[in-house]
Amino acid sequence: MKKIILAFVAITMLGSCSAYRTSMNANMPQLEISLGDVEISEEYSATASVKVYIGLIRTGANKLSSSPAQGMTVRGASQRAATYKLLKEHPDYDFVMYPKFNTKYQGGILAALGLYNVETTTVTAKLGKLK
Repeated sequence: MKKIILAFVAITMLGSCSAYRTSMNANMPQLEISLGDVEISEEYSATASVKVYIGLIRTGANKLSSSPAQGMTVRGASQRAATYKLLKEHPDYDFVMYPKFNTKYQGGILAALGLYNVETTTVTAKLGKLK
């Protein structure tokens, strides 16, 4: 009976894991548009933090999907999370234009050993939408 319960618990724990991945193809087709086709916003900002334990376990910003950014490749978990948050807070806009990232790393000696790291990024950018 113990083996059956142990097997059930093991199957339940392993079977309940899930992973999500969102990506964009880096080879996007070129699109020529004029300023008359796009509405550009004022500058907006958003901040996101990600904590990494032992180099593997991430907590903090759980939305790590890459967002459409024109003019720069978005790298790093906190940069992706901040860009996502920026678009999420302004749902009327379609893309981020030339984002500027200010990233702060914390963790001291633990970060040097790869045990604990806090990455906080503030993204500032204009947003755009197609008319």
